[in-house]
Amino acid sequence: MIHIYGEKMFIFSGQIDLRKESPRLLKTPINAYLPFGMGPRNCVGSNFATIEVKLAFSMILQRYAFTLSPSYFTTHPQHGVQIVLHAL
Repeated sequence: MIHIYGEKMFIFSGQIDLRKESPRLLKTPINAYLPFGMGPRNCVGSNFATIEVKLAFSMILQRYAFTLSPSYFTTHPQHGVQIVLHAL
């Protein structure tokens, strides 16, 4: 069997340091976790994806009415806001 990633691919050698001041994380580029990148060479599909999300959200707003759940009413929700969808 040919191992593309090596025979010990699932064996981790070392510890992961996830502190903010970790030297490994300080070398990470600022835009490393943006889904479409940034700058002049960003993803060509980012505008299309943004329009698709707006279109999907507008279709949901046209077909449903939203009300807050009466069982979970607070000014500082800790686990998100619970809403009830009513078909129009």
